[in-house]
Order: sequence, then structure tokens, then C-alpha cells
Amino acid sequence: MTDTDTSAEAVKRECQNIHDAVNRNMIPAYRLTWVDLLRGLAAERDAAMREALSLAHILHKNHYSDVTQWVPLDDPAGVITQIDNMVAGIVSERDALLAERDKLEAENARLREALTWYRDNVLWCNNFGHEGTEARDRLAKDIGQRADAALQEGGEAEEPFSEYGHYGENNPPVGMSSPSDKDYEV
Repeated sequence: MTDTDTSAEAVKRECQNIHDAVNRNMIPAYRLTWVDLLRGLAAERDAAMREALSLAHILHKNHYSDVTQWVPLDDPAGVITQIDNMVAGIVSERDALLAERDKLEAENARLREALTWYRDNVLWCNNFGHEGTEARDRLAKDIGQRADAALQEGGEAEEPFSEYGHYGENNPPVGMSSPSDKDYEV
């Protein structure tokens, strides 16, 4: 029967051909071919199962050895699912570590930039003349703001400290009254 020949007569001819093949005992030859094919597929499945089990055991040993109750499943699809889950966990952990590394590298760059600015200005502070005066003025105007900004972005900033102590410790600047000043008024 051809692809374009779909008439009822063509279907009858094809059925007759199959009937004739059965009568001539050709089916056992077909059956033998199918048995061989199934045996070959079973051998391929067994080889795939061995490879999947090998990979699953390696992944478990190298990345999940703390999971002591793990056992591989009995079928290739199950083992492949376990491998997929283990690899997904490894990728997730790697992504988290890479994100943490990127965050730390950015913080390191921020802190290095602030330290470089301070180093460059401090190097000029002891010079006499125009350069030394400008460097001392830049540091005096900064009053640690670059360091505070670099530390705040990294989450390490503390309350600013002055010669009066940390802000909020009831240490007002000179010239402001406090309860103890009133005790000395005449």
C-alpha cells in the first residue's frame, strides 16, 4: 500500500498480505527478531543503569556524604532523578557561593578605594607648603566620612566617635548645658 493509496481495496490487499504471511509461517521469524531486539534493549538498559548508579554513588560520596540514609532507587529513571536532584543542590550551593564571593569582592573594592584615598592624603600631610596644607585640609573636611560610607555599605559601621564619646551617651559638646553644669552656677 502506498501513502496515496488509501482506498478500501488497498486496505483489503494489505490485510491479505499479512494473512498470507501468517499462513506461510513467517511470523516466528518476526517473533525471533523482536525477541532479539528486546534482549538488546534490556542490555542497553542494564548498561545505562550501571553508569547511572556509578555517577550517583560518586556524587553522593563527593557532595552528600553526610546523608547516611541515602540509597539509590531500583530503576534507571529513579536513579536519574536522584542524580538530577543532587546536581541541582550542587548548582544551588555554587550559585550561593559565587554571589557571596561577588559581594565580598565589591566590599573589598569599596574599602580599598577608601583606604587608598586616606593613604594618598596622609602621605602629603607631613609636607610643608601648599601640598601638605591641602592634604591636611582634605582630611580635616572628610572627618572620616569616607570610612563611614565604606563601612556602612558593608554593614559594619558604628556610631561616630568624637572626643565627647559616642553620640547618645549624654556627653554634650562644650558650651551646651547639662544637669551637672547647673550644680556649679553661682
